[in-house]
Amino acid sequence: MLDANDIQIITELLEQSRNEMRSELEQSRNEMRSELEKSRSDTRDEMTALLGKYREETRDELKKYREETRDEMTALLEKHREETRAEMSALLEKNRIATRNDMRAIIESEINPKLQLLAEGHEVLLERINRLEKQDELTGRVVILEEAVKKLNKEVSAIKKAQ
Repeated sequence: MLDANDIQIITELLEQSRNEMRSELEQSRNEMRSELEKSRSDTRDEMTALLGKYREETRDELKKYREETRDEMTALLEKHREETRAEMSALLEKNRIATRNDMRAIIESEINPKLQLLAEGHEVLLERINRLEKQDELTGRVVILEEAVKKLNKEVSAIKKAQ
């Protein structure tokens, strides 16, 4: 039967396990945040490079075709803007999907197994606590029965003496 010291030790172990899980979860969150920030930074760099590239191309084309009609230049600029938007949208969507997949993989491979282990540990402890509660209940009933038997023995002894 567990005494208060055992229960305290179990409680401390559970708290330690909970703290370790929180620490690991926080570490995973921080890693995911840093990966997300790196991904955002990379995307920004790619977008900046693309914007720089298209700006240069547009400037060169503007110099080359300056003598041409204004309508042709406007159409060309609009075409480049749409291509840039489409490429940026595609890059952003690709990055968003990759980040979501990475986060799902991390959750499935690292966090879910640890949560499952924690839940299993709690189930074992709950089973032990239930058994201990049943033992305590039976112990109480045995004490009552012992007292009843003692009382009946005294009554039988008193009846025997009276006869």
